[in-house]
Amino acid sequence: MSNNQNQNTLGDTNNLLKMQAEANQNDRIIEYQNSRLSYRQKQVEGQRNEIEDKMKLLETRNQMLELAIERNIYKKKIIYALISLLILFLIGVLVVVKILSNK
Repeated sequence: MSNNQNQNTLGDTNNLLKMQAEANQNDRIIEYQNSRLSYRQKQVEGQRNEIEDKMKLLETRNQMLELAIERNIYKKKIIYALISLLILFLIGVLVVVKILSNK
């Protein structure tokens, strides 16, 4: 029976060693998957930061465009006012010439 017990003990030891090897392999697989997920998470975070930066840049450009449009509107108003004054001056000159030519 001693020989039979030794075989059972060796069998149990072999089973334990196989289970330990499988557990180690599973740990390595889990660590590999974890590192892949961490890498992908860093990639996504980097992309998110790039998107946020681009959105801020777009917002800044939009504000600059709005300011440029407002400046152009102001300049147009000034130009129209000057043209109106010039036309008013020409009409005044024509009226004065007409009045002086009738006398």
